[in-house]
Amino acid sequence: MTRANRLGRSSARRTAAAPFITRLLELRSTQISSVQARETMDFFIIDNDPTCREAVGFLLEDEGHTAEGMSWSKGIERRLQLKKCDAILLELDSTLPNALAPLLELRTLRPDLPVVLLVTDDSLKMATEAMRYGGVDILEKPFRREHLVVVTERLQRFRQLNSDIERHNIQPQAP
Repeated sequence: MTRANRLGRSSARRTAAAPFITRLLELRSTQISSVQARETMDFFIIDNDPTCREAVGFLLEDEGHTAEGMSWSKGIERRLQLKKCDAILLELDSTLPNALAPLLELRTLRPDLPVVLLVTDDSLKMATEAMRYGGVDILEKPFRREHLVVVTERLQRFRQLNSDIERHNIQPQAP
């Protein structure tokens, strides 16, 4: 195949894909502007270690977000109903007999709510299984501030894309 033929075919493909690329660029520019605006989010931090809850809360607040720390309890359902929450940071404790139960309960209560898993070396294998049940990201303890910032930026982009989809009523298209 000659170079001219290859260029001609790729030009035809570009023309056919132009509406898709235009829409993708619009969404991408929306994502970039939302990250630059540093939208604030409201987080619940569910961890059995009060020191960890407090430290993660301080880091999130330094980034301009709000955070409320708590340990896992049956009162979580009421808190989710009463308070605004954009995402949850959930400790995955591999020492518990049913460590995935809190994640499964959260997915039942609020399936729309993104859950980031806080894991240790011991629970890292379980984290892959937890991702199948609805976890959206993993933070391995101890983590650095930069890792937390990257995760919160992903959550912001995720939230912005979801709101764009709802606002524009975008339906997935078959290939």
